[in-house]
Amino acid sequence: MVHGSFENPVNELRVVSVADPLAPRTLLSYPGRDVYMQFPRLWDDELWYGIADNDWTAITEEPRIEMLDLAQPDAPPVVFGADQRAFMPAPGREVVAWKSGGTAEMSALNSGVLTLYWRASGEVNELPLPGPHVGANRISYPSVGNRFVAWWDDIQQRQYVYDLAERHFRRLAEYDWTGDERVSKPSLSGDLLVYMHHLSDGKRSLEWCVLPR
Repeated sequence: MVHGSFENPVNELRVVSVADPLAPRTLLSYPGRDVYMQFPRLWDDELWYGIADNDWTAITEEPRIEMLDLAQPDAPPVVFGADQRAFMPAPGREVVAWKSGGTAEMSALNSGVLTLYWRASGEVNELPLPGPHVGANRISYPSVGNRFVAWWDDIQQRQYVYDLAERHFRRLAEYDWTGDERVSKPSLSGDLLVYMHHLSDGKRSLEWCVLPR
């Protein structure tokens, strides 16, 4: 959360126990103009989040992913993806997904490359999406389910997911590239994929599907 005045903002990361929801605890606190934190995600006792150091002189930022183990409150954050300009973490059972890449200007919030950190091996894979695209930086807001990974794609006429069991991309839908029909804002939880379907007549609907296990 960001609070304080315009001249002196503070960026804080807080947690609260479901057993005592009126007693929040501040884990990290930084001057808001120097450090940017966003997209906290919980996985068991792990708290993942994106953090970026701002350089207002050069008008650049240096994003990365960090993880705090809430079961070890005195342990320092574990850092991932600093060399990849990583942001937008999505933790899961087998992998942690994030988007990486981009230029030094606003790279934290711009689209990037789908990146997977495999927990068992420590392997990190950057996975540019298949097919025609504008550069390699196309994805944002990844989400991880039981077997698949989903994301927001800059090219909304096609819908892909990544299969963790088979380790390859699967295409779920493709529409006329010159038309208006498309999907947006897919989000995955477990085996359930939810997304917005925009039709060619301007109407849109919230749709969902259950993916294979």
